[in-house]
Amino acid sequence: MENKLISIIIPTYNRAHLIGETLNSLLAQTYKDWECIIVDDGSTDDTNNVVEEYVAQDNRFIFVYRPRDRRKGANACRNYGFEMSNGEYINWFDSDDIMLPNFLLEKVDAIQHYDSDYIISKTFDFNHPNSGEIVGYNSKYYLFEKYRINHLNYVKQNINWLTPDFFCRRDILKNISFNEKLSSGQEYNFICKVTAVSNRSYLVDKFLSKRRMHSNSIKGKLISNNKKYLIDRGIVYLETWLDLRKFNDSDATQFLFKKSISHSLRVEIPCSFFYIWRLYYHLRKYSNRLGAYYISYQILCRILGVGHFLRIKFLKGWREIEEFI
Repeated sequence: MENKLISIIIPTYNRAHLIGETLNSLLAQTYKDWECIIVDDGSTDDTNNVVEEYVAQDNRFIFVYRPRDRRKGANACRNYGFEMSNGEYINWFDSDDIMLPNFLLEKVDAIQHYDSDYIISKTFDFNHPNSGEIVGYNSKYYLFEKYRINHLNYVKQNINWLTPDFFCRRDILKNISFNEKLSSGQEYNFICKVTAVSNRSYLVDKFLSKRRMHSNSIKGKLISNNKKYLIDRGIVYLETWLDLRKFNDSDATQFLFKKSISHSLRVEIPCSFFYIWRLYYHLRKYSNRLGAYYISYQILCRILGVGHFLRIKFLKGWREIEEFI
């Protein structure tokens, strides 16, 4: 195995009570040729003091603040961290999760041995604050025995994985970034773009990291607010559809367009004008009549609370052409 620099990029916000355990797990790695770029998103607690202690002890830690001219959020921090990084390999990580000691060694060995563009490992869940208590093995993820690792399977979520699992060659990522408009679903959007570029992957069928389960996670907050979760999912489908169109993958973009349409028709989801307009604009390419039904329904229903007959007309016409979209 040839030693290559690995860049671990960690966005953080108000993790003073947790990030030390994450950084300790990095110090315990059996593979030593790494740098860790920690990007603070404007913490108001003692995160900076905690991290600065690690920087003082080990120059492989690099601590920076998200520039003020960058959009607030973990996505901008991830992108900024990547811009600052020097590693040939990249692994994003969360500031409250933990690496097992061979986390990096297993991945770098596999990516070189199997000449892959990216590696996928596995993560199990532990109960906050007891890092030794394993509470889940994420059985809804890692369904690789049923589905191949390819672009369309990932877009449809027949397969999926978690943030710590993804380990990639730097050159694959040079034209790919996290969508900074998204507040959730950012990994889905990002990996959809990665798999559009390459399917040359390898599964390290081992649990190499631990994910902390607690109610303050973004996903936990969204699920507790079902309406916001539905709204955000629709936005993720729309943004991913817009991002993927440049890759000329008709199967994936058609799937995402249909998911965006189905979300936009749910009355409990207050779609933005931009969302509705982009879908209407695209629908007109297939049928002016269908586009007219769609935009009329959205205007009448959203503003006046009437017009459900137009939704019925739209759905009838939609079923007639859906297989061609």
